Amino acid sequence: MSSDAEPHRQAQSLPAEPRSVLIVEDEHLVAMHLQKTLSELGLNIVGPAPNAERALRLARDEKPDLAIVDIRLPGDDGLSVANELFAKHAIPVIILSAFSDPRYVEQTNLAGVFGYLLKPAMLDDLRVNLAVAWNRFVEHAQLRDEVRALRGRLGEPG
Repeated sequence: MSSDAEPHRQAQSLPAEPRSVLIVEDEHLVAMHLQKTLSELGLNIVGPAPNAERALRLARDEKPDLAIVDIRLPGDDGLSVANELFAKHAIPVIILSAFSDPRYVEQTNLAGVFGYLLKPAMLDDLRVNLAVAWNRFVEHAQLRDEVRALRGRLGEPG
């Protein structure tokens, strides 16, 4: 997750809150609920994408600020998609799942995602999770900027 080759969004260029959210969800009704609820929060919606391939294409083309990704997708798992969204596109991810057992939570932590939502995600759940995830991402970007600046002062690559 922290390879020097990964794309990076500088902290000072990030908005105070996310403006656009990519929805990656293969269940049509869940995706429509998320779309409606996120729109009520004033967010622009990218997608929904029903699979990994479409999600990654939308991420590349539309450059959303953040993504909400179902942990289980047809042909791929959501954690792989989350890793790729963050590593290749610098998009923080909130995982969406119907499962709360510790194994899923542990796998999510290992994937380096910024939040975890249980289905069905209600308005307040989304609002709070989005705020926490975005703040964690901004802090990550600030720390990354500081490390790069310090390395530059020390004459180290990076």
